[in-house]
Amino acid sequence: MTKKEETPEQRERRLARGKNYYRTHLEQCRERNKKSYAANKEKRAEYKKKYNAEHESQIKAKSKRYHDANVEKLKKKSSDYYAKHKIQAKLKNQQYRIDHQDKILQHQLEIKIGVLAHYGNGKCACVKCGFDNVKALSIDHINGGGNDHRRKDNISGGLEFYRWLIRNNYPKEYQTLCMNCQYIKKVDNREIARGEQILKERLTRKPLP
Repeated sequence: MTKKEETPEQRERRLARGKNYYRTHLEQCRERNKKSYAANKEKRAEYKKKYNAEHESQIKAKSKRYHDANVEKLKKKSSDYYAKHKIQAKLKNQQYRIDHQDKILQHQLEIKIGVLAHYGNGKCACVKCGFDNVKALSIDHINGGGNDHRRKDNISGGLEFYRWLIRNNYPKEYQTLCMNCQYIKKVDNREIARGEQILKERLTRKPLP
């Protein structure tokens, strides 16, 4: 049995009847929709997961297009939300760090290894002696003065410094050294003596009146 074609007038009347019914039976419709949602929650979640997996590239492309077209709008929305929910956001972030501590630490380690490998000529190892224990490797400013540079640009150490290097396309004036080679370099270049002199000047500096 084929479905009878509707005329535009018939379709308009049918939709109007549906709207009127929904208005007059609002609570019943809401309750029915709520029960239907609860009964089919897992089924919908499975369908959504499958759909997202099959259309991952299209979804990412669509999200990127929307983000690029609404950057300022999204920034303002995020800023406004954070201003109104600052305490809740802080507590939520703290709880997330507690619940996903291992995942966060692994991500941070991957960032560090990636930066050390870039400045280690493709290996996560000291460029002077080849030592490769990541726990004793660090980024060294080839010409010295790395701490002064970070203070000048207001860059904290550790992970934030690694991210700064990535954002700035890996500046060339850095290298990967182990702690021993870095200390030897500082002694040979008298960087330690210079640092001690700077510290002495700070300690003996007269306070402002």
